[in-house]
Amino acid sequence: PSVAAWALPPPPSGGCPMPPNALVISEVMVGGPKQARWLELTNPGKYAIALDQVALAVADPLAGGPQGIWPMAKLQTDLPAGESIALGYVPPDGSPWLKLKVLDLGPNFVLPPCHGKLALYGPGGQVDAIGYELCAKGTPAPLPQVWGLDPAYMDSCKNDTLDNWCAGVIGPDVAGTPGKANPACDLDGDGYSIVEGD
Repeated sequence: PSVAAWALPPPPSGGCPMPPNALVISEVMVGGPKQARWLELTNPGKYAIALDQVALAVADPLAGGPQGIWPMAKLQTDLPAGESIALGYVPPDGSPWLKLKVLDLGPNFVLPPCHGKLALYGPGGQVDAIGYELCAKGTPAPLPQVWGLDPAYMDSCKNDTLDNWCAGVIGPDVAGTPGKANPACDLDGDGYSIVEGD
């Protein structure tokens, strides 16, 4: 479908538990104009999902209105149950390792650096949405940043804010875990993750 063909209905009310074909936004890398930026989608359900039936809407709540809508009809790929895929943009001089991990949506793909809302839509309406706020009291956020959802909260009802997310590692040959399972987070700061028996 074309961009114009995508209606953006309001989010479902009481959509928990998620349907067996739900997609979850599970990791986000926010970067500046000359930096990589991408998001990861995970299929925690029982069936493969055709990504050509999905569209992503990106908005900055403070700027008013959507910043972009990306139908994924051109991807022509399925996301198998239990697997993840990263979509976004890595600049030409970006990490060769990261370019292999992120499916290219082109240089116009931008994630708001401070306040963002990302929403996934399928033929039946909104599938998942998250919001993030990376700037404290108007102070610009240090970029790039990568955030991953704790695997224990891998559903569309528990990933809405960064409360169940943790910051990932960024370095010369690492930038989170695009396309791979996220590591567990130490959400309560006691040195243990839920997976380890928190």
